[in-house]
Amino acid sequence: MAASGALGGLLGAMFVQGQTWGKLTVQFEGGLAFEGILVAIVARSRPLAVPVVAIFYAYLRQGASLMNVRTDVPAEVIGVVTAIIILLVSSTFSLNFLTRWFKRSPAPVASAPTTEGAAK
Repeated sequence: MAASGALGGLLGAMFVQGQTWGKLTVQFEGGLAFEGILVAIVARSRPLAVPVVAIFYAYLRQGASLMNVRTDVPAEVIGVVTAIIILLVSSTFSLNFLTRWFKRSPAPVASAPTTEGAAK
């Protein structure tokens, strides 16, 4: 985990410090960590599903800007579609968790000793 964090930090530093020929870019986009969290949520933390979901998410984002240029549909429509997808995936995860939580068997109740033999 430390190695992956170090590698991510080095790649992030390269991205921030000089994306184009060693020059600092002004158009740095700072929401990449948030998008990574979204991809991890939709992929449900499955390592093999993360690249597929990341490609799908990138397709949605790039398609939004292209659709905004070529048609009169605002790019925010794709943001709404992405939010609905994330909410649906998150809600299925939450519903599965709650279902498993309430289906657990209750702890056995210790029964009190009966007094039938003492009453006779």
